[in-house]
Amino acid sequence: MHPLAVTLVLISAAIHAWREMMMKKSHDKQIFIWLICTTAVVIFFPMFVYEVWQGHLTQTAVVLSMGGAITHSIYWYFMSRSYEKGDLSHVYPIMRSAPALVFIIAVLFLHERVTTLATLGVVTIVAGIYAINMKSVTFRGFLEPLQSFGERSTRFALLTMLMVTAYSIQDKIMMQHVSPLLYSYFTVVFPTLYWTPFVLKTKSKAAITAEWNKSPFDIILTAIIAMVSYSLILYALTFERVSYVSGLRQIGIVFGVLLGGHLLKERHKWIRLTGSGLIFAGTILIATAP
Repeated sequence: MHPLAVTLVLISAAIHAWREMMMKKSHDKQIFIWLICTTAVVIFFPMFVYEVWQGHLTQTAVVLSMGGAITHSIYWYFMSRSYEKGDLSHVYPIMRSAPALVFIIAVLFLHERVTTLATLGVVTIVAGIYAINMKSVTFRGFLEPLQSFGERSTRFALLTMLMVTAYSIQDKIMMQHVSPLLYSYFTVVFPTLYWTPFVLKTKSKAAITAEWNKSPFDIILTAIIAMVSYSLILYALTFERVSYVSGLRQIGIVFGVLLGGHLLKERHKWIRLTGSGLIFAGTILIATAP
């Protein structure tokens, strides 16, 4: 894997985990998501103007981005529902367990060539993700990840994982037709348009105002880091295989577990850290794969 791609993905993963913690800490997750998207539209408008000036705004880019944003909008919704009841250090690893699916799809449908070392890395990551969902080091604890599928937060996390898989493949295809910066901007513009009727219909003005007044700095900061994180991933996809980028990106799970365990004081910290160690080992295998 190209060293620049490794660097971009690691930085993006750390930022992404911090964004997820901000989302978990928010009161109304759906309003918070809508506010960060709306804020990002305003803050990064100069970037959009620059992209237009560079001649990157085409009808194809707009149409493809409008369609692609549907996947991102559904992803945002499922993720918000996951965090309503689930711990960051529990549901975040499930959401980010997409590399196995991405790996299979990339090989079967995008005809990407991957090495044995990279394959071993993905398998190790999946094993680590399973371990993170254990609550005790016993036979019963080994079966607990399977039993947790009945929990509402887990089901929404699995649905989020499917959306992560979908947009990972989708983004790789988009990078063949749309500028990374322009596409990253459109992934907040169009979801904002799609979400606005839903938010205004289901949320009160008082609730929206309260969420903003509770943490305006967190909303602004999250809007900025979310765009930076995503743009780095998109740029990495312009020259690196999606299966490798998606796999290495899961190092963010380690950051998420650390943030959840230490800053949010969530349970089962040591078991989840052990699983994170497996994930880290898997990312090293992917990063060193030719």
